[in-house]
Amino acid sequence: MELYVAWIGFVGAIVGAIVGGFLAGHYSRQATKDLLDEERENRKIEKKERVKSLLCAIDSEIRNVWDHYMETIGKRIEELPDNQAFRFYVPIIGDYFPVYHGNVNSLGLVIDDTLRHKIISTYNLAKSLVDTYKLNNQLNKERDTASDQLTYTNSSQANRVLQMKEQSLVAYGPMVKAFHLKTKKAIEELLGMLDKVIRITDQAGG
Repeated sequence: MELYVAWIGFVGAIVGAIVGGFLAGHYSRQATKDLLDEERENRKIEKKERVKSLLCAIDSEIRNVWDHYMETIGKRIEELPDNQAFRFYVPIIGDYFPVYHGNVNSLGLVIDDTLRHKIISTYNLAKSLVDTYKLNNQLNKERDTASDQLTYTNSSQANRVLQMKEQSLVAYGPMVKAFHLKTKKAIEELLGMLDKVIRITDQAGG
């Protein structure tokens, strides 16, 4: 009888150990799963916040640069009559797009293909517009140099050079204006998209 009781106790202990181990393992796995789920959710939230911050920074950069441009150069080019030269010299110094250039590698975080493509294409247009003004500056400089040369020499050759430079400047004026308008349209579209995405993100709580 004592042997039987001892055997039952032994078996019970083993069963208890097995059950206890199973339960401990189950809760341990569940705790690990919960921890991993929490980490994944935190990373997801952090990624959303990073993307939102990036989009807000891009939005601010574009608005600030474009507002200043429109107040100084943009209004002048829009007032330019058709088939006229743009004779205003545009000072171009430094990098106007530090946010974009500093975050190019982060644009892959923007999962909206249309928005990401629009950001890249619009910045490329804006940078090309800067190059357009650089060339127009060069044409203005060459025209002025030719004018000075004619003043000094009063030769027929100098006069022909001046006429050529003047024609080049006049021909380029409509191209500058057209590129300005193309860039303006792209920027207005991008700002509208950014405003919508940022507003939706805010309403969703980040």
